Amino acid sequence: MKNYEIKNYDKIVKEHYDQVALKDKDKVSCTMDNDFVRDEETKFIIKIIKNYLLEKNNSNIKNINIMDVGCGNGYTIDLINSNFKDVNISGLEYNESLLNLARKKLSNINVILNSGDIRDKNSFSEIKTDIIVCQRVLINLLNYKDQKIALKNIVNSVNKGGILIFIECLESGLKALNKARAEFKLDPLPPAHHNLYISDNFFNISEIEKYDFSEENQLSTHYYVSRVLHQSFIENTGQKFFRNSEFVSFFTNSLSKNAGHYSPIKFMSFKKIK
Repeated sequence: MKNYEIKNYDKIVKEHYDQVALKDKDKVSCTMDNDFVRDEETKFIIKIIKNYLLEKNNSNIKNINIMDVGCGNGYTIDLINSNFKDVNISGLEYNESLLNLARKKLSNINVILNSGDIRDKNSFSEIKTDIIVCQRVLINLLNYKDQKIALKNIVNSVNKGGILIFIECLESGLKALNKARAEFKLDPLPPAHHNLYISDNFFNISEIEKYDFSEENQLSTHYYVSRVLHQSFIENTGQKFFRNSEFVSFFTNSLSKNAGHYSPIKFMSFKKIK
C-alpha cells in the first residue's frame, strides 16, 4: 500500500510516463528512444556489474543483490538477468503503468518488483543491496531537495563496499552542448519538461567515492554529431530533427566516442565506503 507523499510536480512526470508506457509498451525504446544511447547505457551497466562480480570471485554469486530503481518496463532488469543468471534482482518503480509493463515482461524470471518512491526511505527493503542501478531517475524529481533526499535513501540502501551506478543528466554537459550549438546559430536546448538536471557536485558526499568514471563522457561525440552537426544540416534543408539517422550513426561510429564534454547524460559509478 502506498504511503508516500504526492508532490506538486508528480502529475507532470506521471502524465509523461503514462504516455511513454502507452506508446512504447515493452519496446527497447521505452523511456529512451535513442538507439545508440540506450545501447551504450546498457553496455556500461553490464560492464560495471561484471567488474564488481570479478572482484568478488571468491564469493557466492547467489548472495549478490542487484536493484534497479526506476526500473521502467523492465528492459534493463531483463538484460541483467540474461547476463548474470544467479544474482538476486529487484526493481522499484513509481509509475504504475510502467510497473505493470515490467511485471508482464518479467513474469517468467525470478525477480522482485515493487511500487515505491525513492524519496521515501520506507520504499527500500530492509535487506541492503550490493549493486544499485539508477538510470535517468533522479532527474525526474523536479525539486533539488527531493533529489538530495532520494540520493541519501539510495546510498543508505547499499551495503558498505557495494556499487552505485548512476546514469543521469548534468547541467554542465547541457551548457557545453548549447555553447557548441550557438556557433551554428542553433537555439539552446532546455531540459525536457519532466526533467531537472543535476549539478556536477551533486554526488560529492562522504559516504561514496568514485569507482569507474572512464566512460563518463561516452556519449559526448554522439551528442555533438546529433544535436549540433546533424541538426545544423537538416535545419538548412527545412527538415525537423529526428533520432537514429544514418548520418549520426556513421559519424558517431567513425569517431572517438568521448571527445569533449558535450553530453548531458553522464555515466558514473561509485563505491560505498561508509
